[in-house]
Amino acid sequence: MATANEPNATPPTLQDKINVLVELPLPPEFTSDSLRSPDSVGERVRAIATAAGISESLLNALRLGQRDNPTKATMQKLADLYKVDPAYFTDGALGTEIYRQLRLLQTLAEIKKGHTPQLKVAFRNHFELSDKGATTALQMLEQLRDLEAQHQRPT
Repeated sequence: MATANEPNATPPTLQDKINVLVELPLPPEFTSDSLRSPDSVGERVRAIATAAGISESLLNALRLGQRDNPTKATMQKLADLYKVDPAYFTDGALGTEIYRQLRLLQTLAEIKKGHTPQLKVAFRNHFELSDKGATTALQMLEQLRDLEAQHQRPT
């Protein structure tokens, strides 16, 4: 799939959108210590289905593209779980924009630490920055991190 920043990009499918949610960390209020970071896709699907109050088989069917017609109630439960607008699951500009933002969060969650080339690419692509602009933005974030770390140290 082309990136969402490209004018002729293919819009994300419902399957794409569900898979992004499956890859994102589960909101902390819906996890127990044993499920904080489920490793396998199966464990993640089970944890999401349980937290959202939907069946695991339905979530798997949506994730695999075997179903593409969830009920409004299913979309609302998933939207509530991830605190996104239910329009995320529909076609249209808002759903595509939310998808684009969640993909950025996904990239940031995968990278997490350090100034890496992947983080620079994610910033450049998401915010439509030049290479120099992405480098400058990351340097500013590193300075902010360092300032906050100084303020959090015990005196």
